[in-house]
Amino acid sequence: MNIISDNETKYVKEIQEIRNEINRGFKEDKDSPLTSEERSNFSGLDFFPIDEKYKFICSIHQESDLVKEVQLETSKGDMRLFIKYGELELKIQDSTCQLGVFKVKDEEYYFVPFMDSTNGKESYSGGRYVTLEKLENNKFVLDLNLAYNPSCAYSHEYNCVLVPFENRLSIPIEAGVKKFN
Repeated sequence: MNIISDNETKYVKEIQEIRNEINRGFKEDKDSPLTSEERSNFSGLDFFPIDEKYKFICSIHQESDLVKEVQLETSKGDMRLFIKYGELELKIQDSTCQLGVFKVKDEEYYFVPFMDSTNGKESYSGGRYVTLEKLENNKFVLDLNLAYNPSCAYSHEYNCVLVPFENRLSIPIEAGVKKFN
């Protein structure tokens, strides 16, 4: 018998509510990356099952040479300026993974673009993004259940940041959104 704690149930409900809101936005918002025809036929994004093992409270390692302005290439070949804020280390499926954390200059927006071994099969071939929630004392919440596709996964009209080489993982991350169509 598998007993689910109240905290796990609450967590699953919270993530499901977020996913429902994402699906509502894809179907109804004027800023949806879907065409009006796609929106009229849209029944929801496909997600991996919610699994709390993909939620981490972590510190970001910052060394003076890690916090710097960097140019990240986009899907249309131009470059965008970000701050490489540092690196975080996670233990996933008995593997230790390091991921670069990027920050939008002059904003409190931290994100991790990443690729893993599900890309091109179960998830979007160009990788996914996950936004970090900043806590106190330089701690962050990284919840891969909230990993999402860049807008380029839905339309070639968008110009999305490509995943840097350092954030390409050899293991599967079976969390977050799956590929579209």
